[in-house]
Parts: sequence; C-alpha cells; structure tokens
Amino acid sequence: QIRKKWNKIRSLQESIRISGYDITNQCNLKCEGCFFFEGDLSSHYNSAKSLQEYKDFFAAEKKRGITYPHFAGAEPALVQDRLRIAAEIWRQGLIYSNGTKKIEASLPFMIHISVWGGLETDRRLRGAKVLERAIENYRGDDRAIFLYTINPQNIADIAEVVKIIHDNGLRISF
Repeated sequence: QIRKKWNKIRSLQESIRISGYDITNQCNLKCEGCFFFEGDLSSHYNSAKSLQEYKDFFAAEKKRGITYPHFAGAEPALVQDRLRIAAEIWRQGLIYSNGTKKIEASLPFMIHISVWGGLETDRRLRGAKVLERAIENYRGDDRAIFLYTINPQNIADIAEVVKIIHDNGLRISF
C-alpha cells in the first residue's frame, strides 16, 4: 500500500509546479505571533483587486505552468469568491486556513487547518475557541488536514491535540 502511494507521487513529481498566493489581507482573528500580521507581509499586500483581475492573474499563472496553487493570505475562507475563480482554472491545490469558517464543499482544494496548541493554549494564543470550531466545521471533510506547528508554547499539548483530532475522525500532520 505504501509503495503504491509512493509510486503515484513519484509519477507526478515532474508535473507538479507549486506557487503560493496571498489572496486577502483580511482575517477574522488576531492571533499572537501570526505570520501574516506580525511580519511585513500585511503592510505590503493589497487585496483590493476585482474578481476579473484575479481570474486573469490565475489564468496567466496556469499558462506559466503552475499546476498546484497554494492559497493563503490572512484568511482565504473569507474570500471564497476568489477561491471559486481559482477552481475554474485549477482542479487541485491547497488552501491554508484557520478553520473557523467552512470552505465550500464544491471547492476541490486540500485544506490545511492551522493548529496552535491544545484547547487552553489555542484560546490564549488565538483569542477564541478556534480548534473546537475548526473541528466542528471540518469533521468528515476529506480535504482537511490539521497542521500543528510546534513551538515552545505548545509542545506539551501534542498528545492532547492528537487525541482530539483522532477522536473526531480527522487527520493531523506536523
């Protein structure tokens, strides 16, 4: 079984060309240590483009050879109209999300949901019950993989989070 998966991945490696796109500077959270808002990215990114501009840009990126787009920003789930346009261009890709807003089931992209720690750490760092809401939103959604970023503040929470994710029939990676 593992060899079969490995061979499939190897057969695709030459055809996968990844590029990342911040498609919004909006977010519904203000998390302590947020990569987007605590770095220089948010101050330089202007997401005030028309849907036609996004369509033209995505089409040009596909023509440039991009086969597996990664959508981020602050929170891409807040601009699903842009994701729908991307889905007209590509049939596969990846969305990075905090998981608090359900991404439409019709969108064909894998979803990486950020995990910042166990229930208490999550509330402290993110200001809300983000992990709990993400689990409710994505339970049973095969596109979702919870992505745990390990740091000194959450390393002790790993076992708790793995159990919670497992008990809800979801997948996790690190």
